[in-house]
Amino acid sequence: MTASVEEIIVRYEPKGAVKDLWYGTETETLIEGPAGTGKTRGACELLNVIALKYPGSKQLMCRKTNTALTDAALATFRDKVLKPGDPVNWFGGSKAEPAAFKYQNGSSIVVRGLDSMDKTLSAEYDNVYVNEATELNEDEWEMLLRSLRNGVTPHQRLYGDCNPATERHWLLKRCNAGRTRRLRSTLRDNPAYWDSGLDDYTDEGRHYVET
Repeated sequence: MTASVEEIIVRYEPKGAVKDLWYGTETETLIEGPAGTGKTRGACELLNVIALKYPGSKQLMCRKTNTALTDAALATFRDKVLKPGDPVNWFGGSKAEPAAFKYQNGSSIVVRGLDSMDKTLSAEYDNVYVNEATELNEDEWEMLLRSLRNGVTPHQRLYGDCNPATERHWLLKRCNAGRTRRLRSTLRDNPAYWDSGLDDYTDEGRHYVET
């Protein structure tokens, strides 16, 4: 038996800035914070929930290079988001189409590094997630923005995560100009590190902070 959308949502509860990301409707969003705040996990969980909820949707998970993506967000998606019995299979790619997670309802999450993509990006997506968005240049960000035209989900969104960068970075300037929504995550957003019921760090979280 495959898991329902409701079961997927129950087993992961977004908190703080990650929750704001999930329920936002802005076209452009940046969620920033130090390592350990759960921003990448939350972004990957959102891809999965959208794929399950909207049959036939098409999303993109990307990073500046394919190698970096494989070692980071892709590993998070495979190891922490997907569970046995989920209605999804991995397609390793071919000359005709890129690698992707393919869902039984017709949805797909394409996985690519920008170093392996056509710079004109003729593909159409409902949502694009950029891991470590500050690695991109503004032309690449706007190229991804133009790809949001698949039209299956209610909102077409481009969102990225990053560790804090200098205020002179083009993406933070874009946030300051009001073009991109800026969310800031903390360790309290990561349920593995913060127990909201006790309003205190978990043992794992306390160890993380101390070390």
